Amino acid sequence: PVRFGIVLPLCTGMSMSLVLASLRESFLERDTNGTRGTNTRDVVLWSRIDQKSCYKAVLSAGLTCIVVPTRLDTTTTNNNTTTTN
Repeated sequence: PVRFGIVLPLCTGMSMSLVLASLRESFLERDTNGTRGTNTRDVVLWSRIDQKSCYKAVLSAGLTCIVVPTRLDTTTTNNNTTTTN
């Protein structure tokens, strides 16, 4: 059974924004006296897909988004069949 969890009626963008904001907060470095320091991890590499809500979620979480261009690799084949001898 699940002991810890929460179900929220949120869309994809808002869910991503909450997760990224939580990760951003967990990556904050603490100063030697225990106070909040600076964020050392504030960049998200995003493989562009046709869903703007994820891009907006990165920005609303206070992170920097770097779009990584995709390209088609025609040198490989996708053959998921298994042959038995």
